[in-house]
Amino acid sequence: MGNLHETKYVARVVYPPHNADHKESALHFSNRANDMRHLFLKNRNLLIISILFYVFFLLLTPLDLFNKEIPPDLHTDFFSIIKFDLTADDGGHYAYLRSLFFDHDIDFFNEPSNSMMRPSKITGYIDNPWPIGASVLWLPFFLFGHLATIILNNLGHGLNTDGYSFPYISMIALGSISYGFLGTLLIYKSLCNFFKAELALFATISTFFSSPMVYYVYIRSHMDISLDFFNLSLFIYLFIAFALNKPHNKLFYLFFGIVCGIMSISRFNGIIYTTSFIIYLSGKFVLKIKRKETITWMPIVNHLCLMAMGFFIAILPQLIVNSTLNGSLLNPGPTVGMNFHAFKLSVYIHNFVNIFIGKVGILVMSPICGIGILGFIMLFFKIRQNDETSNLFYISIFLGFLLQVLLTARLAGSGSEYGIKFLSSSSVFIMFGVAALLEYLQGRRKTVFFVIGALLLIGWQYIQLIQYRVVVPRNEFSIFKVPLDFYDIISNNVNFLLRSSNIINLLIHGCFRVNTIIDFYFLVFIPLFLATIMVSVLLWKNVFLNLVKNKITIISINIFFISLGSLLLIQPKKTREEIEKRYLLHQTIDRVTCKFNNEAQDLLPGREVLIKIENSLQDYYLGIKTKDDNYCSLLDFKNWLLSKAENRL
Repeated sequence: MGNLHETKYVARVVYPPHNADHKESALHFSNRANDMRHLFLKNRNLLIISILFYVFFLLLTPLDLFNKEIPPDLHTDFFSIIKFDLTADDGGHYAYLRSLFFDHDIDFFNEPSNSMMRPSKITGYIDNPWPIGASVLWLPFFLFGHLATIILNNLGHGLNTDGYSFPYISMIALGSISYGFLGTLLIYKSLCNFFKAELALFATISTFFSSPMVYYVYIRSHMDISLDFFNLSLFIYLFIAFALNKPHNKLFYLFFGIVCGIMSISRFNGIIYTTSFIIYLSGKFVLKIKRKETITWMPIVNHLCLMAMGFFIAILPQLIVNSTLNGSLLNPGPTVGMNFHAFKLSVYIHNFVNIFIGKVGILVMSPICGIGILGFIMLFFKIRQNDETSNLFYISIFLGFLLQVLLTARLAGSGSEYGIKFLSSSSVFIMFGVAALLEYLQGRRKTVFFVIGALLLIGWQYIQLIQYRVVVPRNEFSIFKVPLDFYDIISNNVNFLLRSSNIINLLIHGCFRVNTIIDFYFLVFIPLFLATIMVSVLLWKNVFLNLVKNKITIISINIFFISLGSLLLIQPKKTREEIEKRYLLHQTIDRVTCKFNNEAQDLLPGREVLIKIENSLQDYYLGIKTKDDNYCSLLDFKNWLLSKAENRL
């Protein structure tokens, strides 16, 4: 405020009070001062978001038992910055990156057994039901992990440079966390185009930290949800730039198309979000036709062609993966089809209701979603006069959200894990509704109650978070159990309040000691690495709009996707004999392991025995546990099962 007063004072001294030029200049200075104040608020708010984001990282992200001095009961959850589910979604996403980098192929036959990856009768390759997009976004961080592994080995540590030791896995996690950070900044900047900086800040903070995104960004960061959140935030950022500025730069539209493509190959349901842009364009055309305005079609067609080109370049690797693994460009694999239940209206309605008010429904697990939806409804009843662009934008993104809900209702289990995972990144849309409701309440002395309510909602998300898979098993987790279990935590297990082996918990338990290079890696390098990325992003303003203007960057991105597509295109086809042998081998493995299960009176089905072995071997793969007799026994048993199956052929 000091600068503002000084500027006005200078204006009064220099110009005579009754001069017309003085009034115009004073207005100019006043407007400039207001712009500077707005810029200051935006930068200050970016810093606030960054500090909160980093504090939650220190508070929630588990580092695991990397040191023997850490009490075994301190790390209470399976997931951590160095451990993910090799045999499910996490391992399926990562398999592309590891296999392409080290084996230069996507033949997952030598990857750890996965519960949903089976050999294809058509191609002989192992079907991977998860898309390749996560591996594309993780690549820069994976390379850092590879470099870190080499450096640690040169310092005397015998880590495997095979993609499974802890530097690789931790860098992948930090990649997801970094993308989550970028997503929060992007959506805050997007909100600032429609709302005051303070409202945008509060909508961003309250929605993000009271949604399931907190779990997927900080704890299960090897999933693709954080990447989906970033993709959607970037999509909205560019969508708004298009709607408000109508850029003529051809590179913008090419980049916009690439972003839509990456969003579609990171999660298959991500393509649904692009419908909001299509709805917006359709609405614009209808309104122009209704007003009988002349439409210049040529620039529009050119821009859409550039977007389509960028979109195709980005999805090209996935199309080739589909063809290689499943025999058809548009066939993502049989497992994707299994996710859709046979349509029955009663089942569909039941799923639809569960999405909102089920045991992990979005309105009970993340009530801020209800506030956001209410904000959208208020917007529709109070359409802004003479603001066609904003009105159409709000309608478009709300319909995009609704279409995602309708799709999720068709899925078996409705995509429920921690929350409705298919809708977790939709918190990006919800933020606009929250900001709209805040704008309505502003000046009505109700804002303070909303602030208190938002803090309670963040706390509500936190007490769910600390219980998931720690106090309550995943399959038994229900939002309705949370209050009772939280009372039990407060009464008998206060140590659960800090949820596992995060940095703050290690500090409190006196385990924050840097005695070895491994300690330095986890306790100093990891938090410093993330802090460096965050500071770099804050210093590099308008990073994505600057990228759009840079021809070399856009050309490099296109070359990367085309090169990746070329590498995938030259994957060898399996002979009919190889296909039959592989398919029979996996069937035999199932029979052998089933026989073993019966003899051991173990109820695990088929290949689940191999999967259990892989999970037991994971600590040894990471390099956290020294390879001992137990490791040798597990590896011998795994090889015995595989050889037994091969001999039966």
